[in-house]
Amino acid sequence: MAGRETEVVDMILKGPETATQLKLKEYLQAGDTVERRTNFVFTAFEKQLQVVCGAIRQQDPNHMILGTRFGGDVPDPMLRPPASSTFAASTSMNMSQPNSLRTLTAFRAVPC
Repeated sequence: MAGRETEVVDMILKGPETATQLKLKEYLQAGDTVERRTNFVFTAFEKQLQVVCGAIRQQDPNHMILGTRFGGDVPDPMLRPPASSTFAASTSMNMSQPNSLRTLTAFRAVPC
């Protein structure tokens, strides 16, 4: 189920020419669907975490990276590893939905 990923893709496509925009255009040549747009955004999110956390680890291997903070309803793929746990020690959420805690607990190896 898509959230605002298609909106993010539209913003990238309408924005200035960047390496991300070029990758996105190349990726969409195989088909421009909601699923492919969503996949691109999730893959870019993981890549961002990998690059940032990798740079921190290179300078300070023992640095505690607290990780991402999500607001609102978080798409399931962003809570599943590797996006939520491989790169950081924690993930926090600003939860306003009653089922959010159960959803988060279902994806984490340890209870909340």
